[in-house]
Amino acid sequence: MVQNTFLCSAKAARTADSFAIQTLQIPSLVLMENAANAVARAVLELPDVKRIQIVCGPGNNGADGLAAARILAGSDSKKVQIYLDENKLSQDEAHQLAICKALKLSVAPLDAFSPNADLIIDALFGNGLNRPLRQEYSTLVALINASRIPVLSIDIASGLDATTGKILGAAIKAQWTIALDCLKWGHLLAEGKNQSGKITVADIGIPAAAHANGDCLALLDASKAASLLPDRSPYGNKGTFGKVLLIGGSFQMQGALSMAAQSCFHAGCGTMTLFTPVPAAKAIASKMDLAMIFPAAADEKGFFDRSAADQLSEVIGKYQTLAIGNGMGTGDGALAVLKTAIAAKLPMVIDADAINLLAKNLQLLDQIERPAILTPHLKEFSRLINRPLADVLADPFTLAAGFCKAHPNLTLVLKSDFTIIMNAWRSMVVWRPDPALAKGGSGDVLCGLISGLYAQKKDAFAMAALGVYIHNAAAKNRVSEFTFTPLDLIANYPEVFCALEKAKGRKTEFKAFQPFQAP
Repeated sequence: MVQNTFLCSAKAARTADSFAIQTLQIPSLVLMENAANAVARAVLELPDVKRIQIVCGPGNNGADGLAAARILAGSDSKKVQIYLDENKLSQDEAHQLAICKALKLSVAPLDAFSPNADLIIDALFGNGLNRPLRQEYSTLVALINASRIPVLSIDIASGLDATTGKILGAAIKAQWTIALDCLKWGHLLAEGKNQSGKITVADIGIPAAAHANGDCLALLDASKAASLLPDRSPYGNKGTFGKVLLIGGSFQMQGALSMAAQSCFHAGCGTMTLFTPVPAAKAIASKMDLAMIFPAAADEKGFFDRSAADQLSEVIGKYQTLAIGNGMGTGDGALAVLKTAIAAKLPMVIDADAINLLAKNLQLLDQIERPAILTPHLKEFSRLINRPLADVLADPFTLAAGFCKAHPNLTLVLKSDFTIIMNAWRSMVVWRPDPALAKGGSGDVLCGLISGLYAQKKDAFAMAALGVYIHNAAAKNRVSEFTFTPLDLIANYPEVFCALEKAKGRKTEFKAFQPFQAP
């Protein structure tokens, strides 16, 4: 993936394109040539593709297709056939068609198209489509999809709304998509993720400054993640790197807190204490040596008793960073503990059951005075904003922005197959979907990871973004997504951290841990 990649709505993507052409005076034909070269390179990397059919629509997407046809036709091993309606051409498309004809490339009417190739390039409609396809295009799309010939779409599969990802009557089912300049919201939402196939973002020469407009979110890559890594002084001590109090757990769900704690410690915090009900404390103490444990009062079911809040108020001032929610339930005792944690006015990470308690007691959100990080998945977020899950699935970006604007002390980590990290001023997205993370406990590990980083550097947004990146990268370093567990994420941290340190310029080399052996 290219540097300075963004995720944009269709309107924001067009605004960036217009800014590059009109304000920065970058010729549109230059951007088009860059796009065509990116498409051609992608096609040339595909094995066993000799016969190519390119279907071109009536706008600049069609012009991109014509320019790509010209480049591909220059390869001795490629036979290229172009199909378009010559009565409906944009100015740039007419220019590209004239070049193709001068080179005597094969051009036929769009209504003469019959699938007969190793690859079809879809250059019908780009990100400007906002109404259902007309019948002739719907028929063509159906013909292409029924052919079962692999399809590569330019920018976005034709027929998809580039903002919502909804199918506008009919849409190409692509095996590959070359997204031009930026990823579009519609690639990731609704039907978009199923219609787009493998997506590659192509840098076509639009500067990052052109994306400084609404509805553009930067994609977090390894280079940016490395720049966020906290500095660690060689003269530091355990107090330097933060004292964390993890609040949560119960007799039924002690594993959630245990996994969060292990993740937190391996993220580099100095010291860590677990505030957890007595039954959970006994279970965790038997298997963990990394944390100090404060056994709190428990009710008859093994959850926090109301009196645990008084115990917490007596000790909470000893700590610099809090994390709360993992496995603690949503009873009266847990609510009392959450209120005490909020009243302490400490930097805090709020996860799981603590988020569900906030959803039932929304007034508590306005009582959070210090920067805090919330880590809901989509269903938890829908409860937090009191909107149907369907609304969140349809437009998570706008709803997340509205929530952050209303709560400027909060950084939101909205978890899905892509993760939005956002506050009232900044936003990023980690887009590296991975089914290995779709297992119970992954969120607890993420909470602990972010908490351990936040303890070292009090920049809520940066540490939330870095935590999400490391969590995802640790999942990539796996043998099998089937056997992978959340604890394997933690085992993979050393390799990920070392790679980030190297990218930042630190002289650190990953070496697999070797147990000490006496001579």
